[in-house]
Amino acid sequence: MSDLLPLVATVLKDKVAVDAQNEITHLRDRLNLAQAVEIICPSPTNNNGGEDFRVYASGSFVDGKYSGNPNLFQVDLKPQNYTCKLSELRSCQICVGGGFPVASLDDLDLDNPPFEVIIASIEDEDSDEKVFRLCFSPNTIWLEVVVKGWPKSAWQTLVEEDPDWESGEGVAYLVDQVSPKFPEATVEFTSVCFVAKKIQSTIKRLIPPKRLAKLEHEKNERLNDPENIDFGKLFEFTARGLRIAGDNSGPALFLPKIYEILECLGTVGVRAIDGVESVVSLFISVYHEGGRTRLDCLVRRMLNNRLLAREGDIINTGTGNNNH
Repeated sequence: MSDLLPLVATVLKDKVAVDAQNEITHLRDRLNLAQAVEIICPSPTNNNGGEDFRVYASGSFVDGKYSGNPNLFQVDLKPQNYTCKLSELRSCQICVGGGFPVASLDDLDLDNPPFEVIIASIEDEDSDEKVFRLCFSPNTIWLEVVVKGWPKSAWQTLVEEDPDWESGEGVAYLVDQVSPKFPEATVEFTSVCFVAKKIQSTIKRLIPPKRLAKLEHEKNERLNDPENIDFGKLFEFTARGLRIAGDNSGPALFLPKIYEILECLGTVGVRAIDGVESVVSLFISVYHEGGRTRLDCLVRRMLNNRLLAREGDIINTGTGNNNH
């Protein structure tokens, strides 16, 4: 018996070590889940003890960062084990802390706060996919998604002008009109952005001090950058102009409008307000009266006129050289 004691002691020691490692792994998984931002939807195949939900994408607050707009805190998402069909988009929710829903994409549930689906810029897009940004109230959460398997020949008509498109009914359009025509179309969830000041306590509690200090330093550098100072002035001028024009939307619907105008201004090279107040005012007026579609038309006309003027200068220069 005494000869077996060392073996028994070794086995017990190994078991204690394994149990301790399992406990550490379990606690680490729970911690990761508490820090998670996920896109979840109920599983359509839940049967007797099976998973009752699917996780389509996941990210962590710990890996988050202040976005290009330092007023927003961005969490990038990675695809998980399931692929979201476009037809399932309405069932999805943005969840934090292991499954607590903070926003729902179900536009048919009247208990859900309103949200808008914004068409992202068409610059440099030449593929069978389209980027959209969803903005949710009342906490102004932004979700960026990519619809894949939707031919450019089809989505381009939406971007240019589709009478059935309304930003407040974007999910209905994508699920009820697009997905039946393209049943293999899927959705990739790429990032979630939160208004930083609304989640400051979360940021401070979850992000390690050294990483948080680095993020704050980078944010302050961007805020003090001359380009960002110019952007701030342009942002304020645009917001004030929209309000004066009569737009009384709440923050969740008002902010996307400002960013759409700023995006269009950037397309024509306007990134500061000084000296171009009349141009910015024109963009605000056109947007307020006709929305993004009218403003995109104005942008295209301005770019075409600029191109024609440049070609005219080249022709005139060539003619002038020949005269000499």
